[in-house]
Amino acid sequence: MILVNSKRLYILYGTLLVLNIACLTQQNTQPQNSDVVLTVSRGTRTESDGMLICPAKPGKELDSRYIESKTMNCSDVTVEICDQSGGARCVCQQNTPTYVVSQKRCVNNIWLRQGCTFRFGSWRHSTGWIWNKENDPPLSLFLDDGYGIAGGFNASNTQFERCTLTDVTVLTKTGDWSKIDYDSRDITFYVDKRYYHIIWNTENLGTKSRKQIRGRILKFSIKCQPPEPTLHNDAAQDPTESCLVFKATGNFKVEKSNKDTSESTEDNTTAIALGVTFSILLIAGIVLAVVCYRRRTSRSNLTPNFLSNFTSKFT
Repeated sequence: MILVNSKRLYILYGTLLVLNIACLTQQNTQPQNSDVVLTVSRGTRTESDGMLICPAKPGKELDSRYIESKTMNCSDVTVEICDQSGGARCVCQQNTPTYVVSQKRCVNNIWLRQGCTFRFGSWRHSTGWIWNKENDPPLSLFLDDGYGIAGGFNASNTQFERCTLTDVTVLTKTGDWSKIDYDSRDITFYVDKRYYHIIWNTENLGTKSRKQIRGRILKFSIKCQPPEPTLHNDAAQDPTESCLVFKATGNFKVEKSNKDTSESTEDNTTAIALGVTFSILLIAGIVLAVVCYRRRTSRSNLTPNFLSNFTSKFT
């Protein structure tokens, strides 16, 4: 019975080893951003992003997985546009107007505002303040045909004594929020009609930072401090930290680089090596446990047999 069970265990964990390698290999075949040259356009007259998607290697066909998303509408382009390759020009649909490189699809504005409770708004004599809803279009930073971004947001001067900017971040092609360099003197907070406003004058923004944010999704991280307690027994309140999401107009391109290729290859090789090592160690542990169990069983059977033989000599 032990021998049969051990054989079954060998077969089981051998199968797991094969499946593990197969799964890791399958991950390696998933589409990567380095497979294409992607140009994303964010204009001043439209809310929906536009994309030109071309194969990274001339003469290759475009991987259909890049244009199968139901969040955008795509059409073929001539081979001259994509350097003798078949590409596609796509536009995000109205209910999913923003293309996110790391997701390889268009997303709605609720997705963009994840984790952010501050909202830009507008004021009218007839209605007062109206704050943007989760799925409303984000405010635009006009990088080329303007001098930055300005707007009031839902932090009242009756709730907060002051608001300050913690940092400005940009959504990268890998889906991370990366800090950018900016001059704090270009950021201004002021109060109008009881609510705080923020102004970012990008006229003097450096060339590197300007290139980094062109056509990108950005985020203001803001900390607002409540007033100090007025009475001795009042408890001090913690500051409120949240963010405001907005878009910068312009185009940006994501294309294949040697660094992307080498990092992807190294990651996949490491993952496969770790998976194989883990499976081998697991099988070795099972084999050792079976051997130890069989030796222990044989030793326990040895003592009764020895005693019976020894006794029979004297009877």
